[in-house]
Amino acid sequence: MGYRHPVTEILEDPAAIAPGPQDMLTLRYLYNQEYATFRRGSDDEEFTFEKVPASGVIPSANPDKPQFATSYFPQCNDFDASFGADPYCNRFDRGSDAESIVKNYFDDLNANMVSRIYAFTDSRGGNTEEAESYLWWKSLTTLGRIRTFYDHMRQKFEPEIRTISDSDRDLYEFSRVCTGEIEGSSLLRGIFKTKPELKELCKVNRMAVREMMNLMTIPGPDRSRMNWDRAVTPGGLTGGDADVDYSRIWGTHTALSVMPLKLSAMNALTTPYPWVMLGGWMFPVPRYSGADGLFSYSTMFPLEFTEAFASAVEKNLKLSSSMGNSATMGMIITSMGQLIDQQSWANDSTRMPKDFIENIRNQTSFRLSMKAVLLQMKTREDKSRITHFEGELYDPNTDRTQRIPESFVLPGGKLIVRAASRNFVYPLTKIMFLSDELAYAWAYHVEYDDKHDDVLAAHSVKATLEKLNNSILDSCIRGNNDGLASFFNSQAEGTTYPGFLLMSGIAGDPEKQLRFLNSIKENFAIYYAIPNNSATPAQCESAVRGVGMIVSTAALLNGYFLPEVLDYLVK
Repeated sequence: MGYRHPVTEILEDPAAIAPGPQDMLTLRYLYNQEYATFRRGSDDEEFTFEKVPASGVIPSANPDKPQFATSYFPQCNDFDASFGADPYCNRFDRGSDAESIVKNYFDDLNANMVSRIYAFTDSRGGNTEEAESYLWWKSLTTLGRIRTFYDHMRQKFEPEIRTISDSDRDLYEFSRVCTGEIEGSSLLRGIFKTKPELKELCKVNRMAVREMMNLMTIPGPDRSRMNWDRAVTPGGLTGGDADVDYSRIWGTHTALSVMPLKLSAMNALTTPYPWVMLGGWMFPVPRYSGADGLFSYSTMFPLEFTEAFASAVEKNLKLSSSMGNSATMGMIITSMGQLIDQQSWANDSTRMPKDFIENIRNQTSFRLSMKAVLLQMKTREDKSRITHFEGELYDPNTDRTQRIPESFVLPGGKLIVRAASRNFVYPLTKIMFLSDELAYAWAYHVEYDDKHDDVLAAHSVKATLEKLNNSILDSCIRGNNDGLASFFNSQAEGTTYPGFLLMSGIAGDPEKQLRFLNSIKENFAIYYAIPNNSATPAQCESAVRGVGMIVSTAALLNGYFLPEVLDYLVK
């Protein structure tokens, strides 16, 4: 189309610029009224030229010599570029094939990313809203263009893709075979051998998914960081390069929000509706948004798609055993459930095996419920001191219980519990007594299924949250072999660990309950005073908060917004 990329303009040697073959064809048409023809099936290197008919309509071949077909170099027009009708056609793009074009798109997006986000000098950071708007536009524009290469692959090679759609193994291995990572089936090898463009597009789109994952995990603030000390309005003469800058009256930014990059990448990864940016609007590409379109990245790149969300969750949950209440949840996690749900609007559920589609969706599927943590109090022989608790998770809907391997009461009556594998429990209330032997607390309960032959399970959000949950609980319960389990247990000597005070009739007596809570505080004081004990109150406080963030994340992935989420976000 003749729209050069600025980088091309800078790098190109002006002396090397000369008319090319396409220019010669155009000039001969304009000035000689000639069109080019080419002999079908020949090895001729030159065009032959014929006069344009008086009607102005160029025929498909020379009427006198039908073996000479009318020929043009591949080209596109402004309509194709504006509406994304052809992924290879765009203004100012660089490259001659899918790989080089997409690679240069990501290079452009990532170029000078640090200097664009962070203002290192006073010459940057003047108008935060304008800078954020540009970052949104740049992100949405670039990722929208990249996304159409996947839809082009799916639409152009749908017959070939349908031939492997009955084989779960071929679908799971599609991306690994095209990149040469594994040998794969003879069917896949044969398809890629006969369809080299499909092989190239497969490699390009796999790269695109991984680059989107990198954008979803890019470090940086969710909200722009401001420097209010620079909030001034310069005055004086105006004109030329000097003008009144009212943006500084609201402060300047030292770091831009990275949310435009993260959300644009996540939307490109999840939406079945590819788009182009027209002005400031996202306009769906009609060619790929109808009954013969609406494709999902997850079906042809299930492993990469699953890994992308697992990594995005892990990198956007800031958990630490020593951060206390400063552990935070990234804003992008609040949007994951809604964006993942876009998969259901794709047509792939009618094209692929049901079990295959369900298994992909199952990687982010969790069940949320409210249950009671029942605590059976275990005492010393005199029944006056509690040494430990045996916990169960009670479901009032089914009237059934399941064992909780580890349960501990913290100062103030808070609970921290480790449920069985594939279960996360976040106690909401403090301990309450039903009798002298039984106490309880209400809790959020999250559980999930895990198939033994699931090839995606080890790479999924489920595995990530399970790992994080165990790690944060271990920081409090295990520690460096000096966690809660090393002290608050029945094997500890009464002279070292007195145990929590238990008085008859505690369930109905607030005074006795208060004395119970005071005894917890006293026992923890003894615990933290042990010589060489590295445990701190912040570790267990952070663990409780971390479990809440993990449970809230699992809920968000399934469309539930728990009130606790607001406590984890940097607003």
